[in-house]
Amino acid sequence: MKVVNSSIKEERMDLEVGKWDKLKSWDKVQEDIGEMLKNVEKFDDSMTLYYGPQLYHTLRHPAHIKCMTHFTSNIGENFVSHYRLGTQDQLGVWTLKSVERGAKCENQRFNITGEVKAFLFIPKHRAYMCFCSDLVMRMYTDVHSNCTESWSQQCLTTVRCMAYNRETDDVYVGGVGVLQKWKISGAEHSAKAEPGDVFNTDLQNDEWVIDIKVDTRNKQLMAVTYLRNIYVVNYETMKQTHHLENRHGNSLRWYV
Repeated sequence: MKVVNSSIKEERMDLEVGKWDKLKSWDKVQEDIGEMLKNVEKFDDSMTLYYGPQLYHTLRHPAHIKCMTHFTSNIGENFVSHYRLGTQDQLGVWTLKSVERGAKCENQRFNITGEVKAFLFIPKHRAYMCFCSDLVMRMYTDVHSNCTESWSQQCLTTVRCMAYNRETDDVYVGGVGVLQKWKISGAEHSAKAEPGDVFNTDLQNDEWVIDIKVDTRNKQLMAVTYLRNIYVVNYETMKQTHHLENRHGNSLRWYV
């Protein structure tokens, strides 16, 4: 059991109690905050792969991240983030060739059209599906084709979240009072998406779907909303099967 801390060079091992020492003292945290405030040009976002808490890589961004996604490909682990640099919207792509510490990490940046609010990568079609702040759904090619816009369509409402089902090759979109299925066709430059049927649920017109989980084992979706509700839907019959009310005092943000 080994922990590596970027600010402390020595390695700590505690097999007796099985506790990993990852916490810094408040004095040290204050120093770090002061250093970060002095240099506002860099913003660090960290990712831990598989077994934690062990820091594998620090993915450095030139601006604040607006949204991000992750997927595994035949060349390694891929982390993709969206941010705005000045007046230009960009996608930053980090590819880790191995999950081992010290593995090579490649970074590429691409200028895109539109401020992305929600997006995901669809491996089968080698394309990114992105919803932008101008209410336009866009498709971008993968990094091998320089993340070029290949398709776009105006949406009637705001999209807050999306999820991909590898088994059915469908994308599920959550918005204001709606949970909808989209169908993807083509690949790379010919990839495009078409809106399909809306799921039959008890969603209210002003209820925002903020997260969607796909359960392929039971053929169902779980959608969480700001109004503290979780809706369970069978994605084959397109009908709601359960309505789980949140018993917490506050609204839900996400779940696993």
